[in-house]
Amino acid sequence: RSRRFWSSLDELIDEEGFREWLAGEFPAASSMFDDPGRRQFLKLMGASLLLAGLGGCSDGKSGQALPYVNQPEGMVVGVPRYYATAVPFEGYAQPVIATTYASRPTKLDGNPDHPVTRGTSDAFMQSMVFELYDPERSKLPLKDGQVTTWGAATAALTQLRADWRERQGEGLRILTGATTSPTLIRQMAKLTKQFPKVRWSKHQPVVSVRQDAALALAFGRAVTPHYQLDKCDLIVSLDHDLLGPGPHQVAHAQAWASKRGEIAPGGGRAKLYVAESVPGLTGTVADARLPCDASRISLLAQALAAEFGIGDASAALNEREQKWLTNAVNDLRPHASASLVVIGPHHAPEIQALAPAINAALKSEAVWYSEPIVEVGEPMPLATLTKEIAAGSVDTLVMLDCNPAYTAPALLKFTELLKKVPHRVHAGLHADETAQLCQWHLPLSHALESWSDGRAVDGSVVLTQPVVAPLYDTRSAHEMLDLLLGVSDAKADAAVRATWSEKFGDDFKARWRKALHDGVVADTEAQPLALALVDALDGVVIGPGDHRVGQ
Repeated sequence: RSRRFWSSLDELIDEEGFREWLAGEFPAASSMFDDPGRRQFLKLMGASLLLAGLGGCSDGKSGQALPYVNQPEGMVVGVPRYYATAVPFEGYAQPVIATTYASRPTKLDGNPDHPVTRGTSDAFMQSMVFELYDPERSKLPLKDGQVTTWGAATAALTQLRADWRERQGEGLRILTGATTSPTLIRQMAKLTKQFPKVRWSKHQPVVSVRQDAALALAFGRAVTPHYQLDKCDLIVSLDHDLLGPGPHQVAHAQAWASKRGEIAPGGGRAKLYVAESVPGLTGTVADARLPCDASRISLLAQALAAEFGIGDASAALNEREQKWLTNAVNDLRPHASASLVVIGPHHAPEIQALAPAINAALKSEAVWYSEPIVEVGEPMPLATLTKEIAAGSVDTLVMLDCNPAYTAPALLKFTELLKKVPHRVHAGLHADETAQLCQWHLPLSHALESWSDGRAVDGSVVLTQPVVAPLYDTRSAHEMLDLLLGVSDAKADAAVRATWSEKFGDDFKARWRKALHDGVVADTEAQPLALALVDALDGVVIGPGDHRVGQ
């Protein structure tokens, strides 16, 4: 019995036993195949559907993203082209070099000319290519779950703007993720100027809110820490996965590898002490790893601080914890300036504040502090927003590139409260849980399709340029904000160019081209601050002397 192929439905129908099976399985449909007129009707309908689908494939906006007929000038088949750009991660910009073949991005690597990545990457950076080609991405605007047009969406937003203007933005709330984009921050400032009573909340599921509070507690102001693992002879980590997933992973792993790999002449190999409640990548390479309950981390931190005259450790440690701590302290003292103590960002601010106090007492040169790179907002933005929704003071909620219906804590009951907002607009890459609860869902362009900007973890500004034209009928986050500002047909790069034409001044053209080529805006990296620790932190951190850092 060789394999058989049918060239038409007629041949399949005439197969022996087929009609009997059809009559028994689908008696109502079998009569259609007996009547020649009905069979011809089905053929014509099938052809019509195929032609209709073919006609729907054209999209003027995405012309450059379709396979070309005439090969562009300067393009050689099979030879890759490279573009410096960036992809977002928890609000930061990750500097990358995009490899493209025939104008299609195929791989991302860290920008070798940028001090953060230096040609290296992580799994999150690589996965952005898969996100670009994700077939589940939103392709068209939706109104109440039904496909609509950008014209209809623009008309609806224009009508809402008239109401915002009358009420000066009262009842209008904008919810986004964490951001370091100078352009987005400028656009939001402009929107606030138009509508003084609008409120902007930033919600990020994985954030360092407690770390921000801890540093403000330690120094009396908001700062961002910068760990220099390549300068460490010894690291003591209390439940902080320094080498684990996050926007700092590439920089930290590279710096640690440079110190850990080869034994430097005249020196020893860097050592790592880790106490952790959940197994992490940092613990896997530790010289001395102490698995413990999360509740014990605070006791270990206070006991470690007390060894250097900071605070008072009244809680007793068990034998295993005491042995680990004694060994860590004995190694810290001879390597004081080349050592680093870190405490997990998810612990209480009062406990985290012990880390900068200990590092200051050690006169550590492995950490310095700068102005905040990610703007510090309110500690619980969603909690405040849900209270306002419950009180009926939110008339319009615009959610940009975030999914609070999925990421919000269950206790806030955000999903139930969101339905009470009269006007709900969601803009994102996917028609996700939040989009399904909104009247309007507007598809966003991918980072590799968009113009934007942002700051890397070292504070330097990276310009994001598109490496492929939008594959679908989408808009960037900046184009969305232009719509809210009343600009309905702005160019894709208009908002970013406006930001940097103001900053670059008369030398805009040359500096703009150089920033795009290099993948970084020169002289924008963060600078160290001279800070003094607060003398007393509610009796938790009390250290002698003038603990100054960043000098």
